[in-house]
Amino acid sequence: MNLAYLKQHLWALTITLFVVLLLPGRVNALDPTEFFRQGSIYLEQGKLGPAIVAFTEAIQQDASYVEAYNNRALAYYEQGNNDQAQADFLKALELDPDNEIANSNLGILLFEKGDYENAIAYLERAIDTTKQFKPHHAVIFRNLAFVYEKIGIEDKAEISIETALAIERNCNKNIGLTGQCSQRSTGRGGIDHVLVLKVWPKK
Repeated sequence: MNLAYLKQHLWALTITLFVVLLLPGRVNALDPTEFFRQGSIYLEQGKLGPAIVAFTEAIQQDASYVEAYNNRALAYYEQGNNDQAQADFLKALELDPDNEIANSNLGILLFEKGDYENAIAYLERAIDTTKQFKPHHAVIFRNLAFVYEKIGIEDKAEISIETALAIERNCNKNIGLTGQCSQRSTGRGGIDHVLVLKVWPKK
């Protein structure tokens, strides 16, 4: 038996036993939102294997759980398993084609794989479907500006970064405190930019 496969299923058994035996009355073992919540905590802590197991359990309980597919994809991404991450992002978009988070995340992943044309298409879709800009859209515009610049579309890069700055200024002005507009996220650093992937919040 494949060692990685064995480890994954041992984690699944451990989590299931923990939920069923150690937390009676507090957790419904059949509730996908609890598995999602626990997976999000693991993801935030960098415990990628347990996060994947928890999100997988949430998906098994609810095959239409878009947020679980997105967060499991992020865990795969952090593991360097880009093909599985891409499959999960695509599944999330199959369930919810206009989901701005999954569109943005897939765009970033495709950029890193060198598929610039499709990367732009997904990043643009992430902002085209919204009627009103929210604070986290600044991150999407910054990523879009970075991709535009990398492939030489300077005018669109400039417009995108100006839009990102305007969103950030408006957010900080309304909140009254700088640094309060960023969303919890994960990302990989480059020489001149960090491509950010959005993590769905715990519920």
